[in-house]
Amino acid sequence: MTDFSTKLDSSSNRQLKQFRDTTMILSGTTQFGIPDAFISFTGNTINIDALQYIQARGYVLVNDPITKLTGVSTVLTRDTDGVVVNTPITGFTTGGSGSTTNDYVTSGSFNSSSGDVTLTRLSGGTVVYNLDNRYSLTGHTHSGLADDYVSGGTFNVSTGDLDLVRQSGDTVTVNLDGRYGITNQQKNINGSYTILSSDDNTLLVLSSATPFNITVNSGLTNNFETEFINIGTATVTFLTSGTANLNYPDGTLFLANKVAFLVKIGSTNNHWLKGELE
Repeated sequence: MTDFSTKLDSSSNRQLKQFRDTTMILSGTTQFGIPDAFISFTGNTINIDALQYIQARGYVLVNDPITKLTGVSTVLTRDTDGVVVNTPITGFTTGGSGSTTNDYVTSGSFNSSSGDVTLTRLSGGTVVYNLDNRYSLTGHTHSGLADDYVSGGTFNVSTGDLDLVRQSGDTVTVNLDGRYGITNQQKNINGSYTILSSDDNTLLVLSSATPFNITVNSGLTNNFETEFINIGTATVTFLTSGTANLNYPDGTLFLANKVAFLVKIGSTNNHWLKGELE
């Protein structure tokens, strides 16, 4: 049959039927009763041209792999001997969303220098994540997280500072603020002198043949205490400077071979001078 047309409507219904054990040969172009649906024959090749779906009740056999799909799949084709075989199609995407391969993590590693965790997937690709200081290297101390205990300390007898050294290298400094006593600390004075905070708990030995002044200035350390002894031949006079308030019930003149002491009351600027004075 050549150029055979079939329509499924009732007005002019022409159908092509094939009976059992018979052979029907078509040639030319066969047109179905729907738009743009043709079957043509070229030798042993059947050409199907349709804008609708093509449905088969069995396998659809193709001689060449389908190359316009994307992803990984197979179709049934015939080899050069006419045998039906599975032919792989690369790039096929199931349902149009993503690869069908389960690219799971197969191994991992940790860089103790950088803190990077590297996860290796089945495909060979890697995922790198940095732990961002959430780990501790051997020998490394996180301040506030590790036991940063005191490992040493020093004491400054001049300032009264106690320095405590922690394992991390940081230091904690505490001033004992007059809460310690230094024994056998003496300073020789042979001319006019202004008392310093470093003279706290110190014996000032005055030795001069020429009269001079001792000045009590404001700003001495809290609870300041010092002692005086005049082993010279000259008379020493006590004065004040700044906002210091000096109380001297026994006088301010300090003669030879006499002793006296000076105290500061707490954090105020009130000072008391007491002893063998005139």
